[in-house]
Amino acid sequence: MEAPPRPARRSPAGRAQTERFPAAPALAGYVAARLLGLLVLWLMARHFGDHFSSLLGKWDGRWLVGIAEHGYDTTLTHRSDGTLVNTNVVFFPAYPYLIKAVAAVTGLSTLWAGIVTSWFAGIAAAWGIFAVGNLVYGRRVGVALAVLWGVQTHAVVESMAYSEGLFTALCAWTLYALLRRRWLTAGTLCLLAGTTRAASVVLVAVVVGAAAVEAVRRRDAWRPWAAALLAPLGLLGYLAWVAHALGRADGWFYMQRSAPTAGSTCSARVGSCASTAAGRRCTLSSTECCSRRRRSNRTR
Repeated sequence: MEAPPRPARRSPAGRAQTERFPAAPALAGYVAARLLGLLVLWLMARHFGDHFSSLLGKWDGRWLVGIAEHGYDTTLTHRSDGTLVNTNVVFFPAYPYLIKAVAAVTGLSTLWAGIVTSWFAGIAAAWGIFAVGNLVYGRRVGVALAVLWGVQTHAVVESMAYSEGLFTALCAWTLYALLRRRWLTAGTLCLLAGTTRAASVVLVAVVVGAAAVEAVRRRDAWRPWAAALLAPLGLLGYLAWVAHALGRADGWFYMQRSAPTAGSTCSARVGSCASTAAGRRCTLSSTECCSRRRRSNRTR
């Protein structure tokens, strides 16, 4: 009876490369998964007669690109019937201002700067997810988690002008820093995550909770206290700025609660605006509409 074939052995060069950069298989698997996802999206775009690049900047992407191009609309305007005119302050600033910086440095259009930023952020997130999995359960689990990040149900937004990749990267590396007891790094990364999405409130709770446990145990001296103080600053700082800009303490929460049902004239989700003054439709992009409304309000 013949012996079963022995598994193929990697070359010494291959083993050395993996040992030098253990995340390489995870990142390669993630990139392959995302390229496959983009291929499917391209085929869908062709089938429905849509432009591939326009799909990458739709929905929330239009809001975020608009912030990068025109800044925030901090006017709190109501129509004659009392309904609220939408504004973009519900979107946190880290991602749109990062793509603005990328566009300025590279010369890319704002949309493509956002897509490039999302790709690099997605890869950084895959690397962070691998790092956590590898640290806790080993390399195979880390690779599997990174690839799963690339194929999960809404992974397509990781290739679009969305902030999910950046936020996930900051979360993953915050958790890794916590596991390695690098308190100042964890606190700083959590602060940055707080300027990216409102969901960072969960990450803030994790960092503050872990710091409290270590403080009670009297370990790592003052560093857990510093992490606990740093962690919420990004989130609280942006909420405070919105409250000041809109002139009401619950500014962000008010917009989040009211604007989606306000039938906004500057809705980036439909990509066109309605002139409330003349009651007619216009063909301006949503960001141009908001920008003109903001300038008009300032001159009144």
